Amino acid sequence: IQIIVILAIASVFFTGEIISNAPEAIILLIIINSLFILIGMILGYAFNNEETATLTAVSIGALLLFLSDVIIPIESMPEAFASIASLNPYVIGSSLLRRSLLYDASLLSLLPDVLILLSYIVAAALLASGIYMMMRRYSIEQLIKKLTPVFVRFRKK
Repeated sequence: IQIIVILAIASVFFTGEIISNAPEAIILLIIINSLFILIGMILGYAFNNEETATLTAVSIGALLLFLSDVIIPIESMPEAFASIASLNPYVIGSSLLRRSLLYDASLLSLLPDVLILLSYIVAAALLASGIYMMMRRYSIEQLIKKLTPVFVRFRKK
């Protein structure tokens, strides 16, 4: 719903051409949002403390922003940083949206970059599931350790 509201506001204040590629933009925004939501889930599962998770999320966000084309153009970066920055999900997502909304590119022409984002989503989903299972198992083990003295007392009675 938020995506539809944002696109509606953009169509009012900007040219009407944004609406012409709205279905592609909505699909791309859902894919991009899914990836960043999964990254947030990974951080939420990995850290027990809210402050630590927030600090890590801000640090990762700053790193992704720094290694993007927002501050320094990719073309002016050293070759090693440019190759890393070209695989940055933020760079790929903003490039996909730019090509879709401004240049009326179809999803078929954007397929290679969409597949990269989808592979990131699969990897992030597997990682989030693995971390969730590990932390759940760890939590259950900690709960059993805390409850063991209680069960021992009941058995003695």
